Amino acid sequence: MKKPQPLDSLFVLVTDSDEKLMKYVQNGNKKALEKLYERYKGKIFNFVVNMMKDQKQAEEVTQDVFIKIIKSSARFSDQYKFATWIFTIAKNTTLDRIKKKKESTFGLDALESGNYVDQQVDDSVNIEMDAIAKADREIVEKCLGKLKYEQKEALMMRVYSEESYEEISRALDKSLSSVKSLINRAKVALNKCVTECMEA
Repeated sequence: MKKPQPLDSLFVLVTDSDEKLMKYVQNGNKKALEKLYERYKGKIFNFVVNMMKDQKQAEEVTQDVFIKIIKSSARFSDQYKFATWIFTIAKNTTLDRIKKKKESTFGLDALESGNYVDQQVDDSVNIEMDAIAKADREIVEKCLGKLKYEQKEALMMRVYSEESYEEISRALDKSLSSVKSLINRAKVALNKCVTECMEA
């Protein structure tokens, strides 16, 4: 006989936290899974497509991520934030797909919007980064392609996960200081390259 669900897990509220919804998912609640899918499908897709620059591949990877969420739901612990957990899965799933394609490129939509500006680094860097939002897409793409892979990875995590440095450090399995350094260096290098190209 199928184990009955706890009464409270039958009622999924819009205000329920991600972690609470995952508890419901662990008890087999499909509504909770649907709610998490609604909350994260766009963010995960944008993160993946801006790493792969292939919409079809990004759609497949996004689906793979949620399939993995279902299969590994029992291993989720609410001592960690759900966002960190799902973006870690998304990162690893994307990297696996990229290795198969033997290519790694990053998109620019979030960078061009200017919404990624991070207040946790030097303010002078944030001010200079305004140039990137105003730059031609091809210029930014060229400069973004010149960044070291680890810098691009950390910057993309910051752009799309909207998590703290502490959460990103766990997701990337790097120290807090390393994550801050990678993101800061990525922004400085990107700004320098874009500025030089625009002035040329």
